Amino acid sequence: METQEQDLVVTLKYDRMTHRYAKVSLPHPLSVCLRITDVCNRTCYHCCSGPSGNIGKTRDLKRLMTTIRKAGTPRLNITGGEPFTHPDIEGLLEYAVELGFGVSVTTSGDRVTERHVIFMGTRQIKPDVSLDGPDDKINRALRGNGSFDRVMEVASQCREHSVPFILNCTIQQHNLLHVDALATLGKQLLAKKITFIVIRPQGRAKSLPEILLSDDDIRVLHEKVELHRKTWTIGVMDLRKQPRSFVVVEPNGDIIAQSHDEYVTVGNALRDGTEFREVWADPEKFDHKSHLLHFVT
Repeated sequence: METQEQDLVVTLKYDRMTHRYAKVSLPHPLSVCLRITDVCNRTCYHCCSGPSGNIGKTRDLKRLMTTIRKAGTPRLNITGGEPFTHPDIEGLLEYAVELGFGVSVTTSGDRVTERHVIFMGTRQIKPDVSLDGPDDKINRALRGNGSFDRVMEVASQCREHSVPFILNCTIQQHNLLHVDALATLGKQLLAKKITFIVIRPQGRAKSLPEILLSDDDIRVLHEKVELHRKTWTIGVMDLRKQPRSFVVVEPNGDIIAQSHDEYVTVGNALRDGTEFREVWADPEKFDHKSHLLHFVT
């Protein structure tokens, strides 16, 4: 059976013995995260990226974007590190738009100026802004001095220039009790969507098991979110049951299959000539069903 939306064809293989759809096959990822730099001006102790200081070369990053787009991928999330530390951030965003991607960029907001906001608005680029505390004291403890005020300023500029933005809130032990307050703040800021991200044991967070959430904690998170969904668009990013569902491409070209607790290199689009489409098609490397469920639920 095939269902089609625009240029996406999803193939579902039905197992008559179990009366279940045994396999989902997508011709391309629905979205890819491209890390254009590992550099970040902040050192959040719970960061799952673990910046190492690598900065992608503009030439290589444009080549990667072209490869990803030729594979049919419709959406590209520019991330880091902090993307706005890249010296050619505007040129890279412009190129992604020219290729026909729906573009978003994940940022702390620290390096985002009003000119950047206007730039993104005129090109329909969606900023995803990170905020982990509902007030300055809580957010400062998690993300550092000045982080709360910067997000408030960026949110204000987005409202002023009619640029839709998303708030990304990474939830761990030190802010689980503030989920309601974060949701309320997101509504007050008129964020288009609030996404609560279940912290993953990766990057710096891998060495801090005490801040990870238990199954009961995550159940509580989902219950809180359900209450707020009645009045706002709110989601939970929980990769625990979505193995190899995230596609990440590193500044050096490494193609990553990401899960809740795995970050596995499955090829390199620059160094060894790996064909991006071929890597994606390999069921041992990416789980298409998990990928689809992540973006449609």
